[in-house]
Amino acid sequence: MRRFTGLLLLVFVLAGCAEIFDARDDAPPPPPPIDADDARRAVEVTPPVRPQPRDRERAAALATQGITKLNQKANPDMAGATRLLEEAARLGDADAQLALATHAALKAAQERDPPVALLWLTRAAAQGNPRAQLALAQEYASGKRVRREPSWADVWFERAARQGNRDAALTLGQRNRDGTGRDADPAAAYRWLTTALRLGVKQVERDRAEMAKQLPSDERQEIDAELAGWRPVTGEVQPDPALIRFVQAELVANGFDAGAADGRLGTRSARALVAFKSTRGEAKPSSEITAASVMALRQAAVDRAPR
Repeated sequence: MRRFTGLLLLVFVLAGCAEIFDARDDAPPPPPPIDADDARRAVEVTPPVRPQPRDRERAAALATQGITKLNQKANPDMAGATRLLEEAARLGDADAQLALATHAALKAAQERDPPVALLWLTRAAAQGNPRAQLALAQEYASGKRVRREPSWADVWFERAARQGNRDAALTLGQRNRDGTGRDADPAAAYRWLTTALRLGVKQVERDRAEMAKQLPSDERQEIDAELAGWRPVTGEVQPDPALIRFVQAELVANGFDAGAADGRLGTRSARALVAFKSTRGEAKPSSEITAASVMALRQAAVDRAPR
C-alpha cells in the first residue's frame, strides 16, 4: 500500500510538471525590447503632451528651486536638486528637462545614463525650448552620441534660429556657406547670416558680403525685403517650415519632383509626397506629413549617406 501511494504521488508530480512545461510552450513570446534611440526619435515626431495649468505652475516652481540648488556655489545639494528637477521634468517643464540633460553639475549622471539624458533633451526640444533645440541639432550634426543626421540637424537648427537663437542662425549660415552635410547654398547662407546679423552677431558681416556677391541682385533684394520685417517667433510655428523644407529636400534626393525646398507645402510637393508614400505600399496615401513619412525619409537619408 505504501509503495502504491508513493507511485501515485510520483504520477501527480510528473503530470504537474508536464502542465507547467505545456503552459510555458503555449505562452506568447515576450515583447521585443524597445530600442532607446528609436523611442527617443519617436518623441521628435509626436506632438508633446501639454501639462495642465496647475501642473505647469508647480513644475515651474520645482524647476526654479532645483536650478537654484544646482547653482549654489557653497555646498550645492545635488541630490535635492536632482529630485526637484526630475519631478518638474516629469510634469513637463522644459527648463528642468534641459537642465537634467545638459547642466555641467550633473555631468556624471548624464554620462552614467546617456539615453536618459538624451531623452530629456529631446523632450525639451520637442516642447519648443530653443536652447534644447540648438543642443539637439548639435548632437545630430556631430554624431557623437546619436546617429549622425546632417539634414535632420538642420531642422532643429532652423527651429531654434526662428525663435531668435543667434548661435543657431550663425551655424545655419555657415553650414550653407560651406556645404556641410549638403550642397553649398549661397542664398540660404545669405539668408541665415543676415538673420544672425539682425540678432546681433556682428562678425558675420564679411561672410554675408561674400555670399551677397554670389547672388543675382534681384534675388538678394528679395531676401532683404523678406527679412526686413522679420521677428523671432515664440513657440511652435504651424505649418512648420523647417520640417516642410526637410521633407521637400529629401523627396528630391529620393528622385521625387517636389520642387524647391522653400518651406511651403504646395501642390508640387504634395504630389511628390503622395508618390513617395505609394512606393512604401500605403493603400490610400495622403499629402499629410505624418510621423511615419518623416521617419522613412530620415532613414533614407541615413542609408544614402557615405559610410
